[in-house]
Amino acid sequence: MNKIIVSGSTAFDNIMHSDSNIKEHLVEKEMWNINISYIVSELKKENWWTGSNIVYNLALLGSESILLTSVWNDYIFSDFMKENVNLDYINISRDKLTARSYITTDNNDNQVTAFYPWAMDDSCNISMLRDESAIYSIVSPNHIPTMKKHLKMLKEKWVKTLFDPGQQITQMTKEDLEYCFELSDYIILNEYEYEVIKVRAAKTDAEMIEWFERMILTYWVKGSKIFDNNYNITEVHWVENPDFIDATWAWDAFRAWLLKWLNDNYSWETSARIWAVLASLSIWEFWAQNHFIDWKQFSNLYSQTFWESLEK
Repeated sequence: MNKIIVSGSTAFDNIMHSDSNIKEHLVEKEMWNINISYIVSELKKENWWTGSNIVYNLALLGSESILLTSVWNDYIFSDFMKENVNLDYINISRDKLTARSYITTDNNDNQVTAFYPWAMDDSCNISMLRDESAIYSIVSPNHIPTMKKHLKMLKEKWVKTLFDPGQQITQMTKEDLEYCFELSDYIILNEYEYEVIKVRAAKTDAEMIEWFERMILTYWVKGSKIFDNNYNITEVHWVENPDFIDATWAWDAFRAWLLKWLNDNYSWETSARIWAVLASLSIWEFWAQNHFIDWKQFSNLYSQTFWESLEK
């Protein structure tokens, strides 16, 4: 089986939930000086972030993956991750703690995040891949020089790469973005990131669509759209979830399972339907790596949603 290569960040999450509405603490006429204070009803510390979330989701249904990330020796991967993910290329920083994020959410799914990179800034020291068999990869938010380095490495290895810049868009120059565009086969963005990246890269809608083999735009509960560079559009609706609990990391599941099923030679449309089901599934539990599903459960859920069977 061909492995999927995942480049991305790993961090400790400090997740705080407020029962109030964060927006209620903003006074429009005082926006020049923002000072927000509220009580947090829940505080939880977890181990994950984008790169490790993606490989976790890949491992759930048996896909082999390689994680390229950087941590300090204070970070311990779970037994599940050790048994199901290739961690041979992890960089252990000598003097920088594992990255930390501080995320506050509220009952309306508003979110405020602060992120301190620490060991992530040493991710350029990740050892280069040996003769690993891979067709697909993803370069997700990380230290920007590392993202550029890994895109170049994967291009030289003829690996199809999904570029997932995330919130690093705001730290990237036009030149950074164009360099990454040149080395990427696909790009995935939510609707907010898409508007930001067009401005920072000075690109029109047409230029963005024509640049990549596929451009995937996610619209949360409105679904997703996949554009190919001939302007064909595949639309996938969001799968309704009556037990909506925590949406914080749904899109990491979304990216992971898209890659898995493409890697298993499914069509883009079928792969997109699968990712919609599983992204919805991931929000039935709090936090990023607490959901679980096996093939039988998944295939039944898929059949109930799209009225067609799915061959393994």
